[in-house]
Amino acid sequence: MRLGGKGRPGGNPNMRKGAPSVNPKGKGAGKRDKICGELLSDMADAWAKYGVKALKDLALSDPGCFVKAYVALLPKEVKVDALENLSEDQILARIRELSVTLGIEGVLLPSGEPGPGETTH
Repeated sequence: MRLGGKGRPGGNPNMRKGAPSVNPKGKGAGKRDKICGELLSDMADAWAKYGVKALKDLALSDPGCFVKAYVALLPKEVKVDALENLSEDQILARIRELSVTLGIEGVLLPSGEPGPGETTH
């Protein structure tokens, strides 16, 4: 038996493992769903009327909050597969190019390291 908060049984007591669902169509649309739909519609209307001005006002009055709002919209994780289709020689050439640009060319690949077309394995 699963326990909910404060030692009470949790979940639907009519549900049994392996038994058919008590409500196969899922949760019906209720008041909460209706309110959420109306709120999103109202927010879309307000955004259409005041969105850009509100952003400008916020950027001027509270830049920190503006930046937080912007960052909250960015993806939390970004996967980059830029090296996926490159050969080993192309990857080494790119590392050399970036290390020169960053001014650290002797740190990552010292001049004695193999160049493009030369491997150690």
